Amino acid sequence: MTEFFFELGLFASKIIFLLIVIGVFITLIGSAAAEYKKQKKKEKLIIENIGEKLKEQTLNLYSRTQPIKKFKKELKAFKKQKKEEPPSNSVYVLDFKGDLQASQVKQMREEISILIAAAKPKIDEVVLRLHNQGGLVASHGLAASQLQRLKAHGLNLTVCVDEVAGSGGYLMACTADKILAAPFAMIGSIGVLAQLPNFHRFLQKQNIDFEEIYAGKHKRTLTLFGETTEEKREKLRSQLEDIHAAFKNYVLKHRPNIDLSKIATGDHWLGEKAKDLGLVDEISTSDEYLISLLNQGKKVYHIKLKIEESKLSNYLNLNKSSLWILFNWLKNLLDK
Repeated sequence: MTEFFFELGLFASKIIFLLIVIGVFITLIGSAAAEYKKQKKKEKLIIENIGEKLKEQTLNLYSRTQPIKKFKKELKAFKKQKKEEPPSNSVYVLDFKGDLQASQVKQMREEISILIAAAKPKIDEVVLRLHNQGGLVASHGLAASQLQRLKAHGLNLTVCVDEVAGSGGYLMACTADKILAAPFAMIGSIGVLAQLPNFHRFLQKQNIDFEEIYAGKHKRTLTLFGETTEEKREKLRSQLEDIHAAFKNYVLKHRPNIDLSKIATGDHWLGEKAKDLGLVDEISTSDEYLISLLNQGKKVYHIKLKIEESKLSNYLNLNKSSLWILFNWLKNLLDK
């Protein structure tokens, strides 16, 4: 009888622990949901005057290395310049660092909307510092379309490539009125690629059937688990050729003087060779170009729309490991 009550008590304690864990989990979810309602998506536009920043750094250098009279003279000139009214036309700098999904396009489209709202005559030029190796067709096509919005509203667009603008990255770059590339920047890769492993033969060896039911002959071509046939290969190849043709036509529309037979092979080139082929207009780093604009007396501003994450994801991520430990501990307890 004593053993029975002991087992009963042990079972009851496990149930109590289970209820505690469930309660903790519900409390965490409830707190996070409540926090989410309070915390709307916050956007903050960060504006940096590149000329002023450079001048301040120069003054800092002067203060440590030059005679005090020269430093005071430069400081006085700087303060006087800051008080003067800025010219009607200014240059705004955006950054785009690409990934497979071109995920930064969500931020860039809002930055572009802000610039379009400001519009001429206040904005003389928009400079995009682009770093993008390419990725998904639709995502990079959308990014290129966002840049076209600037052109449609009469804003001059310059794209600077310091490292790489390949495939979907070049799709974006070619929309510009002017493309600048650093000497060793990688440019081009005007081609289309699809690749995936196929496990069909492995499944056959394991006597595993894979069934896929669809309507429409070409709803599926090559898949991970389906049988690969020459017909499916040819259909996918045909689809890729159609995308490639659209890619080439888009590039030719924006850069009509290039020879497509030479540049639409999927190859990529260093900056100098890319200039010879007409893919870029000038060899220069983005730093050199921005300084040249400052030397022309233009105001150059870097803008960035910072989107703060809601506390829901942060809250859950913070407690995810704790919940995992609790559940594993409970599982081990119940298994005993």
